Amino acid sequence: MSRHRYFLAICSLFLSFFAVNLYAAEDLVCSSLEVKDFLERHQLKSLDIETRKSRKWATNYFKILLDPVRNIQPDRKKKFKATLKASFDNGVTCQFKARIRIHGDWKDHVKGAPALITSLDVKLESGNIDSVVGFKLLLPHTRKSDNEIFVVSLLDQLGFITPKTYYVPTVFNGVRYVYLFQEKARKELLESQLLREAPILEGDERFAWLDTDKHGVYDRLGLARIANENWISKGESSLLISQAALGLLNEAYLEYLTGARMNQTIASDETEYGVFLNPDILANNNAYARRKNNEYIALMIALNATHALAPHNRKFYYDPVYRYLLPIYYDGDANVLGNEISKSTKSFLPSDISGARSALQSLRKIDSKVLLQQYENRGAKIQLVDLERVLGEIAARLENIIESNGIPRNVQNKPYFSTLDEPGKIIAFSGERPLEIVACNFAMSNCDEEVLSLVDYAKLLNGRYVNHQQLEYLYVGTSKTGYLRGRETHQTDQHKTNVSALDGEVKLTLYGSMQASIDRENRVLYLTQKKSSDRALISGGILTDWKIELVGINDANYPGGQRFDENLLTGCLTLQDLALNDVSISTTSTHCEDAINLVRAKGHVSSIRIINSQSDALDADFSDLEFSAIDITNAGNDCFDFSAGTYVVETSNLSQCSDKAISVGEGSTTKFNKVVVRSAEIGIAVKDSSISEIDSAEFYDVTYCLVANRKKQEFWGSEIKVRSHNCADNRIVQEPGSLIEVRG
Repeated sequence: MSRHRYFLAICSLFLSFFAVNLYAAEDLVCSSLEVKDFLERHQLKSLDIETRKSRKWATNYFKILLDPVRNIQPDRKKKFKATLKASFDNGVTCQFKARIRIHGDWKDHVKGAPALITSLDVKLESGNIDSVVGFKLLLPHTRKSDNEIFVVSLLDQLGFITPKTYYVPTVFNGVRYVYLFQEKARKELLESQLLREAPILEGDERFAWLDTDKHGVYDRLGLARIANENWISKGESSLLISQAALGLLNEAYLEYLTGARMNQTIASDETEYGVFLNPDILANNNAYARRKNNEYIALMIALNATHALAPHNRKFYYDPVYRYLLPIYYDGDANVLGNEISKSTKSFLPSDISGARSALQSLRKIDSKVLLQQYENRGAKIQLVDLERVLGEIAARLENIIESNGIPRNVQNKPYFSTLDEPGKIIAFSGERPLEIVACNFAMSNCDEEVLSLVDYAKLLNGRYVNHQQLEYLYVGTSKTGYLRGRETHQTDQHKTNVSALDGEVKLTLYGSMQASIDRENRVLYLTQKKSSDRALISGGILTDWKIELVGINDANYPGGQRFDENLLTGCLTLQDLALNDVSISTTSTHCEDAINLVRAKGHVSSIRIINSQSDALDADFSDLEFSAIDITNAGNDCFDFSAGTYVVETSNLSQCSDKAISVGEGSTTKFNKVVVRSAEIGIAVKDSSISEIDSAEFYDVTYCLVANRKKQEFWGSEIKVRSHNCADNRIVQEPGSLIEVRG
């Protein structure tokens, strides 16, 4: 290693650790720095919150109470600096800096509790609570108290995206109160559900409280928006994914608005439950997503939680790989405990009936004792016999839906906004170029092409864009022509895809001009890139005894850009949502963020061999895998990166890794039997609540051999346990709050 390279590496690493330690020292104070106190999940025992300006908080509180209107005005939701002290059940306490504000649309979030106690929206500026950095502290009665705990526990058991929710005793500015803690729909929630960060969508409520009409809520302008605005503005791929996601969801919102506002066919007298978003649109022709969306609607009906189905309350996750929307539970206002659930005498839609059949099958597989334990772990109490009675009533309600008369969803799609007169507002569609939009008046008589900055486009999709003339923009969809036709043809990617069966239920999807040759008799798959943007995806089912070879392309003009493409694929070859048995994979000369990416995969991989990868060679996320051998040469970044899973590797031979030979993070547990590293900045880096055991490690030409630290706020430190290595002490870095233990 040259002196210049060595000096730059030392400076870079020093600045990195200095920044992390400064962050920990100034913003986060815990009663322990022992890594063992943080790596295991510990129950939050209590919170103590103090605002920096308690007098101003009190003034704001009383102004809300005295305001004659029913709802909480936006200008009363000011953010206050606060100090938050969290106590955990293992005796550890941590003090965080935070920003808080009053939460809620209506005044029930400031009434029914002791003076100065309100529902709170909390954002931690340092540290985390159970990997959560943004959460709400709700007055329990605003969510029907134990009913919310029950619904979250049940949906979690049934495999839906549900936020962490539980009771927590709290002292707020000296006043004691038991809040309902609920995680916000953010990146941390997605990753806890084994989902990669992508668009989180919700009903756009910016016009909801301006006025009322005969339906009681001003929702005639109620489309959807993307909640995680910062994700949109990360680059062109994020923008393309976000356009597709919002275009798909708004198609369902437009159908709802057309039926409810123009011809009343959705909200007819025949059914009280046909006013919800069309699950067929949400699923986008995917059978799994259709089942989950149908189930969710049927369960919300059966749980008396249809408040969660009101379009302005809906939240979704968009999966860019499979191109569908999945429901995120939010605000059901359920009434299921302590009350006999009445049966409906009205009819249901075919999708409701299908969802009820599927939900009933899933409900019958529930272990009531496991559900009881989850319910009680969240701080609520119920007798097993009473819980089983409630489950029986829910099943009866689902059977009632199944036995009802189905009526068709009859909606004639029309250019909805043309019937409205809304001065000061513009509807917008995606243009032909990435940052171009087509902006029109509601009558569609005047349309202009505009080019926005990426930041302004993110505001548009976030439902917050206002131009220099103070005109408010509503993003409708990806196609003006489709809107005028009454039904948008939903296109989510610009690359042509080719899908074929590989083996049983395993599918092979090719993007761009990727070529494939399949030898099924010998179980060999040959893949060849023609362009550096070509991708291959293998997904679903069980893959046994296959050999996969990918030959990349040496592309000196590779454009770079975001680490993923418009399908959220980072790998030239991605294996996702499947089981692997004795599979061997090799790649050469790849120009992608990852040569190979394994996502939600499990099983055994016989060998990985990667030569000449532009960036990371091997990346695995949310997986449970064993590897017999990993051999990697010449990686432009990390040789391999394991995240959010459990991994075992027998032998690793890694050479010419430009950054880290091995990177382990995001709560992973890993075991390496024999590691040999030749030429890397860092040999093995373990971070962010991860644990690694290493039997034998040899390092040659590395700046640092072992590094244990913390990088992301939603995690803690890490631990490395090594039996033997050949590294000097000055090449081992252990940050406070992390541990490197030599056991040899």
